Amino acid sequence: MSLNLPYFLNPVDPAEFVGREDILDALIASLKNERSNSVYDIELLGPIGLGKTSTLLKIRSMATDYLTVYISSIKCDENKFMDHLLQNIEREARSRDGMCISFMDLSASLRLGNTSGDSAFIDALSRLPDKKVLILLDDAHNFSVEALIALKSAVNQLRLLGDGHVRLILASTHPLTERLVKSGMSQSAAFLFSLELKNLSFQEAAILLTRLYPKWTKKSLDIAYSRTDGHPALTQMYSQAYHKLASSDQMLELFDVPSPKAPDSHSDWTALGEYVLDISKKVGFVQVSFEIISKCHQLVRNSALRWYESSWLQKPSSAELKVVLVIAKLGGSAKFKDIEKGYGKNPAPQLQRASEKGLIEHRSRGRYALPHELLAEPLLDRYLKKKAAKN
Repeated sequence: MSLNLPYFLNPVDPAEFVGREDILDALIASLKNERSNSVYDIELLGPIGLGKTSTLLKIRSMATDYLTVYISSIKCDENKFMDHLLQNIEREARSRDGMCISFMDLSASLRLGNTSGDSAFIDALSRLPDKKVLILLDDAHNFSVEALIALKSAVNQLRLLGDGHVRLILASTHPLTERLVKSGMSQSAAFLFSLELKNLSFQEAAILLTRLYPKWTKKSLDIAYSRTDGHPALTQMYSQAYHKLASSDQMLELFDVPSPKAPDSHSDWTALGEYVLDISKKVGFVQVSFEIISKCHQLVRNSALRWYESSWLQKPSSAELKVVLVIAKLGGSAKFKDIEKGYGKNPAPQLQRASEKGLIEHRSRGRYALPHELLAEPLLDRYLKKKAAKN
């Protein structure tokens, strides 16, 4: 098929954001709570493609009482991270309220190593007339643990001092509290309240599927949902694929009719004839829509594989890729003992590294999985064909 889909998915515009009412309600309720003894920071958890970025951007649009700073993952040490954060806070403060404020002296101290990251952060916030600050860190699992500890420590100190209302929402593929504790923070200081993103419901997915192109049938929506399970990234890909195919299908325009209304009386022959014609056109529309959704699968397969590979934090070694392909052969999700049998020896080291690189997810009770089972088939096609070609 000559048509291709882009594999890079932009976050959903906050104005078009659908669903996640439970998550949004919990986040907004937390931001409205200003009692110091019950304030907590939040980690928003979910595998790649579950909509963490879109949710953060939606919260940013809703948290109008806060000076909000959004930062996507950057790999750097504590002081460089804090310098970057202070520059963003300064920029937001100037654009939001026209404040004449500068953290240049703090940036210089950080770059020279004359001050710590948490001290610079506390000093910076003391200069803001409004201390209500919301910091959103996207892909927080990619930040250095030293940077996360410095930020969390500074926020905890400010709360103890009763100086300002600073909140953190960290989006991550892996829980962060345990990581902070292992690096030396106490459980109470490291604590992040966890909110976990799930797949979309059918109703939520239907809104996302029809966002680009509204001419779907219930049957086509059912097919797309059954293949994606409401996985947001894959749902977006089906929306793009259907839009691309339907936009170039001239037959669809011929059959695009509203649901026909039956005539009031069989004696009204003109109305009856129009009713029969509309029924025929409706049947044709259903058939064309079914043919289009049937063609979407190959497009989505190819796009999903490129999206998946682009999300890897590092390329896999041959041993790590082998264990991933074993999981793919087992349908995209498997227990440790079944992976061990397919791999031929203890796969624990490879599974751990593959999980750290974002190739697979370590789920509960010793189960490992691809981000979605739909990826299993194109993965096997791609890498087994490469292996066969080499031989």
